[in-house]
Order: sequence, then C-alpha cells, then structure tokens
Amino acid sequence: SMLENAPSWASVYDDFIAAVGDRAIVAYNAPFEKRIFRQTCNKYDLVVKCFKYECAMQAFSIWHGEKDQRRDDYKWHKLTNAARMCGVKIKGDAHRAVTDCLTTIGVVEYISRTAMRR
Repeated sequence: SMLENAPSWASVYDDFIAAVGDRAIVAYNAPFEKRIFRQTCNKYDLVVKCFKYECAMQAFSIWHGEKDQRRDDYKWHKLTNAARMCGVKIKGDAHRAVTDCLTTIGVVEYISRTAMRR
C-alpha cells in the first residue's frame, strides 16, 4: 500500500542511473541490495548496470571486531543494532528507505570518525 501511487522502476531507472553516475553505491548489506537491483532490472527488461558497491554492514562488522566462529569471519549485525552500538538515533520507522539510508549514513560517519582514534 505504501507504494501504490509510486512511479515504477522503469520510469525512474534512467534518472537513477544518471544520479549515481560512476560513483559507488554504499548500502547496508550490499549483496542483498545488488541482488534486488538485478532482479528488478530483469523484471522490467532493463540493462543491469554494473556499479561498484561498498557494504556498510561489512565495514561495521570489521570495525566492531566481533568474530563469528561458525562462519570464520566477522559477525554481521542488523542495521538497527549497529545504529544502537554507534549511538545513532533512528529517525522514523526501521526498514523504510529514507530511514534506513539516514541510519546507514549515521553508522558510516560514526565508524569513520572513531576509526581514526583506534
């Protein structure tokens, strides 16, 4: 119902491609976002442009440093948990596009500031 009157992906695709240009896309859980982008482009028969993705969830997990013994890697944390650990206030409902974008920016800015001190 939230997207009932929203424009289709096909109608905003060209504007999105132009807005991103040759910049990297930073996303919390970039593999998921990359898959959704690909699936949505395929649904509308649009070219799947190969962007460079940076994963804020991976960056946070490395910064936080908690090991996941089962995966032999750093533990990945939900965005809401990462925000809480970084003292980032979530402004709006979690799992909504604008809220998640602003929260991701807050987490990335926090780990950037504090990484310099480590």
